Amino acid sequence: MKRFIYLGIGFALGLGIGLTCLSKADSSLAISAPLVQGQYEQGIAVAAAERFADNYDVQLLLISSQKTAERGHLSANGIVSAQRVVKLAHVELGIGPAVWHHTSTINGCRMGYHLSAAVVTSPRVVIRWDHFSNAGTCPPNTGQDLVGVEYRF
Repeated sequence: MKRFIYLGIGFALGLGIGLTCLSKADSSLAISAPLVQGQYEQGIAVAAAERFADNYDVQLLLISSQKTAERGHLSANGIVSAQRVVKLAHVELGIGPAVWHHTSTINGCRMGYHLSAAVVTSPRVVIRWDHFSNAGTCPPNTGQDLVGVEYRF
């Protein structure tokens, strides 16, 4: 898992630096609490994202291991996603595809989608909710929710 984290961080930074040189892009880091079925499950999530053309996000998310009451131990996982973001005043809504590093008892397949909603409290600070699911394409489909704070720079 440690090798995956280093490769993922290297990929995200390389992609972000490369695309930033080609296009106007904004970077962000987020820290979140992972939720399964609305319950906090003893973990943490960290995300690095790049926004392009003011409407498209590419994100690398790393979720620590979690211990759930119903599903038992969930090992650490990583997600890469891309989203189309729509801005409405101080609210941002996003939807797009997501790929998990490996399956678990909350996501039965690696491919899925990413929904998000965010409230922009200042130009740099955002409170956000993210939902990752497989949309019922393969069981199980519990999904993973994240609630957290994002810092943009």
